[in-house]
Amino acid sequence: MMMRRILADRNVDVRLAMDGKDAWQQIHDHEPDLLITDVEMPRWTGIELLTAIRRSSITRIASMPVIVVSSVAPSKVANARALFPRTYFLPKPVHVDELDELLQIIAASARMRHVERN
Repeated sequence: MMMRRILADRNVDVRLAMDGKDAWQQIHDHEPDLLITDVEMPRWTGIELLTAIRRSSITRIASMPVIVVSSVAPSKVANARALFPRTYFLPKPVHVDELDELLQIIAASARMRHVERN
């Protein structure tokens, strides 16, 4: 809920998912520009969700930027960092200035991809 308030303060349209499987369905139903997930979730962990996203045959989903927020020790997600492109990791507790910086990087990258396509 804290993340939702932070994003709402930045005029970001936010949809909440109950767990990883719900998030997977919402990704298909609502075509988000960005996903923010936790590593530790019921039904599907954030890593299982991230794996499904990166393996998707739908380019929009497979290339979607993902921010993984976690209280898990960085050494435990080190392999995930190497395996998943366009994935950003933020440790908990999330610092607003770090989130803002990451959102700016992602937005700039999206603008660059848009310019390259046109």
